[in-house]
Amino acid sequence: MDYPTYFSALDNNGWVVAYDAHTHPDTRELTTPYLLDAGVYSMLDVPIRLDGRVIGIICHEETRNYRHWSEEDQEFAHSLADLCALHIAEDQRQDIETKLRESQRHLKNAQNAGQFASFRWEPVSDELIYLGKVSEAIGFREGSQVNTRETILKNLTTQDGEKLVNNLTSAFAQQETFRLRVQTTKDMGSRHFELRAGFSPETTSQPAVFEGTIQDITDQILVEKENQRLEGQLIQSQKMESIGTMAGGIAHDFNNILTPILGYTDVALSEIPEDSPLRIPLNEILNSSLRAKDLVEQILLFGRRFDENLEALDME
Repeated sequence: MDYPTYFSALDNNGWVVAYDAHTHPDTRELTTPYLLDAGVYSMLDVPIRLDGRVIGIICHEETRNYRHWSEEDQEFAHSLADLCALHIAEDQRQDIETKLRESQRHLKNAQNAGQFASFRWEPVSDELIYLGKVSEAIGFREGSQVNTRETILKNLTTQDGEKLVNNLTSAFAQQETFRLRVQTTKDMGSRHFELRAGFSPETTSQPAVFEGTIQDITDQILVEKENQRLEGQLIQSQKMESIGTMAGGIAHDFNNILTPILGYTDVALSEIPEDSPLRIPLNEILNSSLRAKDLVEQILLFGRRFDENLEALDME
């Protein structure tokens, strides 16, 4: 750092008062090039401090002759430095407030677009504060109006209201986070919300609070229900396909059993006389086998493995 003795004196002493700036131990290192070129004889310099840091220096310089700096001069210099620090601090405060308002505006726009809001609940006072338009759908009121648990409990279904109270009570007792899905009453549109909150213990500057987000997940719930319905249909379809495959296999095996029965019955009927008493039971066997063959064909059709009529093709 340039001029370390000078800046050390400012930091440690709170000022530099030099009758002869060229020979004073705190300022003589400034002689070349600054003091000679500027024609400075005497100096009264006071730092401008903000938050314990030196952010600037007010320099009082005598260029016509040497000067003894009176106590009034020094008090004036200190007052001027303090005044500058106050103005700088005020400018910074206004700049921070402007940025904070802009940040809150962006946050609110993002929350409204993303259908979620932030909230803060103080269990001791039962006061709820929120930021975000979506919370109006669950019963919060925006602005400085006081909201309580009752504000939203009356707008939730009875079951979900009890769940919310139980979760809040447990989370407060255990000093832990919680996550809960709730649904509003029909009068409030039967909308679904997800609440997530973290616990902040009591400090000297604030009571114990829950801080978190409320998100409108109604569209998400509808999509989840539709996905569940489609998954159920898919599972049922897979079950029917498995049953059809199994039935088709059984039908093919049964068809292999019927084929020799039908064949030998036809042979037997062709070999015996027309007046043979054996024709009656053989015809019963044949008719029952034909009915069984029709049943096999229906099972094969259900299993989508029905064999169409086959024809021999000449490949030459």
